[in-house]
Amino acid sequence: MQKIKLGALLTLFIAAIVSTNASADGENILTVNADVTTKLSLILSQQQMNFTFEDGAFQSSNVTITGSTNSSRGYKISVQANLPYTELKHQKVTILDNIPAIAEPLESSAFPESGWGYSTDATLFKPLTIEPATAFETAVNGRIDHTFSTGIKASTTLPAGIYSNELLFSIVANPTATSLEMAYEDSGAERVTVGNGEYFTMQDMTPLICAMVDDIPSEIQAVDVRDNKLYWITKLADGHCWMTQNLDFDLDANVALTSDTTNLKTVSSWTPSVSTTTVDGAPGVTWPTEPRVDPRSLEIGDNYQYGNSSALRNVPYDESGQHGHVGNIYTWMAAIATNDGTAFVHSTMGHPERVPQDSICPKGWRLPTITDSDHTKKNSDNEFARLNYLYNEDSSTSNTGLYSAPLYFTTAGFGWEAGYYGGVYGHPGRYGEYWASTHPESDMHSYYVEMDSSLYTNSFSQLINNDRYDGKSIRCIAE
Repeated sequence: MQKIKLGALLTLFIAAIVSTNASADGENILTVNADVTTKLSLILSQQQMNFTFEDGAFQSSNVTITGSTNSSRGYKISVQANLPYTELKHQKVTILDNIPAIAEPLESSAFPESGWGYSTDATLFKPLTIEPATAFETAVNGRIDHTFSTGIKASTTLPAGIYSNELLFSIVANPTATSLEMAYEDSGAERVTVGNGEYFTMQDMTPLICAMVDDIPSEIQAVDVRDNKLYWITKLADGHCWMTQNLDFDLDANVALTSDTTNLKTVSSWTPSVSTTTVDGAPGVTWPTEPRVDPRSLEIGDNYQYGNSSALRNVPYDESGQHGHVGNIYTWMAAIATNDGTAFVHSTMGHPERVPQDSICPKGWRLPTITDSDHTKKNSDNEFARLNYLYNEDSSTSNTGLYSAPLYFTTAGFGWEAGYYGGVYGHPGRYGEYWASTHPESDMHSYYVEMDSSLYTNSFSQLINNDRYDGKSIRCIAE
């Protein structure tokens, strides 16, 4: 029976090596100083991956790669061929047979008769390249273990012997970007043309882009590729990137949203059962009266609103360039991209891991949470109240800091569910209410925050739950 022993030597190389230490168990540890303050290290749990084939079955093996850095922007680990070819060549140069790198990403079941590749998720294997390709990327500091897999399938017709190649790993700290625009550019994201301008897309936002931004607040206009509408997005003092303009995306019962462009994590697509209804924005306009299980949204014309003024003025969307567009108001079911919100009955208060994972936010963005009672922490899960603490002096009796730069919250009004108050839209210029993904132990209510700007009350309420069938505004936060 033919046996083929395949040895693949994994070699680490980093340009700015300060010290190299080999531990007793053979781990290769490299410590790197990229500059005076940034430190990087890379640890490879083993330096060879050996395979023995007795038949043509696919085999895989894993190695743990541990990266660490003190940089708050994280690091990137790349992999490439250390030799000027990507195939696994026979140890005898006179034997020209080889095991080629796969030509495209494949799952193990789709491997050719002979081929090899690597995987960073143990499922999809990629072809090795001569040029460095990103294997792992983080947007935080600390020490993180990554599982790197090599998968090989060797034909039984190959001459016996050892077929090998070398893998070269490198680690670099993510670059500093002083602005959101620079961070998008450093990420390699491309601009798209909308009207007379060119813009980065909402869907290209990543945790790394936001983490790289040092200049706070830093804002940029980005386009939602689903409808080519522009939104202001801003890196804020809580360390997160927010939409600083209300969501204005229209739902269409004849058009499915897909996970390619929409924040859908548990499903690949979702079709709303009711389309967005357009009204002129005047108080008292009838809210749609279809059955309560139907999600819906309400388009409030092309109104803009500034601060807590009750005056609304019509400005063409593409000509404003301002944050004050009131956008649409949505039921909670529409916000979380479902046609039946009654399934969400287990309280998420104190359990952010339980919140619905889907939303109608653009891909890469999500609904905020308010599941943490401690909002004085930078990374508190009470995300609206966190902004109130940072920008509005943690006040519950004033909301001045919420309406001004850099947050620009608006009082767009809200829609009452038809079953209780006759189904009306009202109070633009007084109330600003924003959905969170958080919900109590109820199939009827969900949490939101409220800003009240009446002549007699000027307040911010950080934790209210009310009917899921009411209509409220949406602000998305980058994941």
